[in-house]
Amino acid sequence: MSMSTQSSADVAPNSASEIRHCADFPPSIWGNYFLTCPSEIVDTTTKEKYKALKEEARSKITATVIDKCTQKSLLQLIDAVQRLAVAYHFEKEIEDALVKIFEKNIDDGDDDLYTVSLRFRLLRQQGLMISCDIFNKFKDEEGKFFKESLKKDVEGILSLYEAAHLSIRGEEILDEALAFTSTHLKSMVPDHVCPKLAQQINHALYTPIRKAVPRFEARDFFDIYATNDLHDQVLLKFAKLDFNIVQAQHQKELSEFTRWWRDLDFSTKVSYARDRLVELYFWIMEMYVDPKYTFGRIMLTKISCITSVMDDTFDAYGTLEELRLFTEAVKRWDIGAINILPDYMKIIYKTLLDIYNEIDEELTKQGKSQCTPYAIKRMQELIELYFAQAEWLKEGYIPTVEEYMSIAFRSITTPMLITNSFLGMGHEYEQKRGHIASAVECYMKQYGVSEEEAVKVLKQEDANAWKDINEEFIVMNNNNRSWIVPFALLESILNLVRACDFVYKDGERYTDNYLMKDQVASLLKDPVIL
Repeated sequence: MSMSTQSSADVAPNSASEIRHCADFPPSIWGNYFLTCPSEIVDTTTKEKYKALKEEARSKITATVIDKCTQKSLLQLIDAVQRLAVAYHFEKEIEDALVKIFEKNIDDGDDDLYTVSLRFRLLRQQGLMISCDIFNKFKDEEGKFFKESLKKDVEGILSLYEAAHLSIRGEEILDEALAFTSTHLKSMVPDHVCPKLAQQINHALYTPIRKAVPRFEARDFFDIYATNDLHDQVLLKFAKLDFNIVQAQHQKELSEFTRWWRDLDFSTKVSYARDRLVELYFWIMEMYVDPKYTFGRIMLTKISCITSVMDDTFDAYGTLEELRLFTEAVKRWDIGAINILPDYMKIIYKTLLDIYNEIDEELTKQGKSQCTPYAIKRMQELIELYFAQAEWLKEGYIPTVEEYMSIAFRSITTPMLITNSFLGMGHEYEQKRGHIASAVECYMKQYGVSEEEAVKVLKQEDANAWKDINEEFIVMNNNNRSWIVPFALLESILNLVRACDFVYKDGERYTDNYLMKDQVASLLKDPVIL
């Protein structure tokens, strides 16, 4: 709603003279496409086939006797199960198998680089503290560099590259391994390996497995796995069928979300904000890979939608006085506070309260209503931090890096966005709408360095953040004894970090939604050919 259509009672006297920073955001690509998008109906025959394939795949994981001869094949099977995004069916079986491998410590010294690296990665992914010293045997006689002969082992180099992304701080040998493997993998493409392997290497260099978005990775891995002469046909058939069944469920959920969003009519009533329902669902869908977490996807997608609108309101459209009133209303958390707001903010505020009321009703049914106040308090803190950033913008203030981080760490939508807050690189849309200075700009001003140097420093912080994530998985496994926090919860947090990394890696895919159109279609629109 423009200022000209608001009454004087709706807007504070000083706000009319303030500039509204608006960017011309691209409209939603999808519109009402998913409103009527047909979902696959799983018939009885398909259900029976699916069930049989699942049990056959499970038996392959559990039936293997773990010894020197079978270890490699079992590791490869577990790796495939995880990369095909069906590990959620076999969490207990996978954990039991990896713990046994860890406890047996099967390594007589002659294992190849591929197997040692694969074992290291899978155990670290499970939170098991396997020492990085196992890679010392692949160094030269002086122990300074990796052996020159390894350069011919493409499969081993690629496996070591993937393993190096499971490092924690202080593991210098893995830092060396990452530099060594990255350099040689890049030199192999395109002249020294076949096209299919070159494609696999390029994919790994762009997104290593540790950072890969699960279902998006699975969609790419179907073709890679199928070309492997040793691939398990039962597992591949099951994974493809599972992908389509889960996609059908996602389409159904997205249809309901589209109807909810259309009925709110935000695209008309708050037209300055980004309309990114489908992209936000894509984001949250990748966090909760297991189909059973429908409530989690519903809750976080709705919260993300209204948070995105509020983010654009604070960053782009609202005047400082309007934002002050909105912050006060959120502090009060009472529908009666809606009367202090200008008209265009009323729908935002009411929707915010309605979402949390809906969440509270569901949690009450589950006997968990005590959780709601904590969720509300987190949202209230977020809005207060948004307002602090808005004051910086209005004042033209460029904070120190320490000031920026103190706000950025807490003003992100969830703690899982920490990795991206390190980079904070300003994009065209952000600057066009008068966004506050990015972390890069703050660093440049404070230390008097170039943009290139600032980006380099902040990228190292990003790398360290991933190392901290890896270490937390080990810490939360309580010295390989038991999980302090359930593994499934930790993995959902990791998945959201991965989704953030994907969205912000090359340009800002969330704002410039055309950059992720094909990826969204591959997961939510186009089924896998069985």
